Amino acid sequence: MSLCKINIKDRNYTSWDLVNAKSLKPMELKICPLNLKLLNQDIFSQGQDIFSQVEIIHSPTRTMKYIPGGRETMVGFVKFIVLLRMIHIDLIFGWLKKLVLKKSRYIEQNKLNRKLNKN
Repeated sequence: MSLCKINIKDRNYTSWDLVNAKSLKPMELKICPLNLKLLNQDIFSQGQDIFSQVEIIHSPTRTMKYIPGGRETMVGFVKFIVLLRMIHIDLIFGWLKKLVLKKSRYIEQNKLNRKLNKN
């Protein structure tokens, strides 16, 4: 078992480098970081064969207070919040519209009743 550190070169996980965590010398291991759920700069231990278990020793991304996200994630989140607010505003205005219509009908009905009671 050796300690390895992974450096992901792109966000699509198409290329990466493995180095020995202690000596920082390049290593050759046949792994797929996406299947192993490894993030950039993770330090992990694995045996020499590809079927051995991987144990994450340290992960700077996982230990952060706020985990970073891509810009697309934030744009999607903001769109979601705006959509929720629009739905909420529609519900409020729909409710207010019904209330105003109900109130105006009530006022008209009272005027009609007063006219009928006078006669």
